[in-house]
Amino acid sequence: MDATRKLNNERGISLVYVAIALTALVGMAALVIDVGYFYLVRGQLQNAADSAALAGVSGLKGIGGVNPYSNESTARNRAQYFAQQNKAEGSTVMLDLNTGNSLAGDIVIGCWNKATNSMDTGCFRPNSVEVIARRSSDAGAGVAGPTPVGTMFGKIFNFDTVNIRTIAVAQRPPKPTIPLAHCLPICPDEPGHLTLPKTFHFKAPGGNDTYSAEEVMGWTEFSATSKASDLGPNSVIDKLLTQKQEIPLDVCNKVVYTNTGIGSIQLRNDLLGQYNSGKVSGSWKVILPIYSDCPAVNQATEKLNTLVRYAEAEVTGIDTNASDPTITISSVTCMDCATANFLSLTPQLVK
Repeated sequence: MDATRKLNNERGISLVYVAIALTALVGMAALVIDVGYFYLVRGQLQNAADSAALAGVSGLKGIGGVNPYSNESTARNRAQYFAQQNKAEGSTVMLDLNTGNSLAGDIVIGCWNKATNSMDTGCFRPNSVEVIARRSSDAGAGVAGPTPVGTMFGKIFNFDTVNIRTIAVAQRPPKPTIPLAHCLPICPDEPGHLTLPKTFHFKAPGGNDTYSAEEVMGWTEFSATSKASDLGPNSVIDKLLTQKQEIPLDVCNKVVYTNTGIGSIQLRNDLLGQYNSGKVSGSWKVILPIYSDCPAVNQATEKLNTLVRYAEAEVTGIDTNASDPTITISSVTCMDCATANFLSLTPQLVK
């Protein structure tokens, strides 16, 4: 009798264990199914954000100004349109245009700072578009007011919804800009402009003094206080040339110093290295600053000069080893300060 009662008790306890185990298994299965679904929706939102950011950045004008974001409606409209070509959780992904350019908005335009992993919305020439695609209750959500993603089995455990948001940042890197100063006669729309292709000269010590002022190029630090006279390794010129220091893009129509002279062997090698690594099909396309006056022919003379334009130049030759260092330019496209575009054509995802 005692043995029968004991067996029945053990069977009862086993049923309790089985019930608990089944509940845990059902809960785990529900969690796996819901989490898998969340990852599916997240992937759909990420695809939408990626395509929208790439499409948006392709529409940037790259033009500076006090409020450059007001001129970037094309970028916002492209980002919104391409997001709408995607679906997440079975419905169209909608983005708000965020014309006020709030950092909390769906489409944010600015300059992406890789060091801080953040968007700078106060930069002079925007080169990046950030897109946030959401299925959430976040402030700043899209036009349709997307709601959080509903769970399938989570409701059993009072887990009804989850917020999902994805971020993509696309950038158009700036075209190479080098601190070589040229003067207005290089621009085709200037009276008496130079005929290209043309070889331009640094005024090297002991070099030929017979060049016209228009044929001499110089260096610039884009500064009204520093005279660009340090042309050695680790100088500002060298750092600007090798892109270890950013070229300031808001100095157009301002007075800064220019100077001539080729500088140290290291500076020559860096210039030649930039040319060799950057040229495509025999030419190196770079942005050059154009000044109202030509750099001084006398190497020892620094000159205060007004930066009046930029030019996209096609460099087809550099000789830094000869006693007469030269750069050959085959063509230029000059740009006024108000319309100068420094952005490359190829967008890339940076986040």
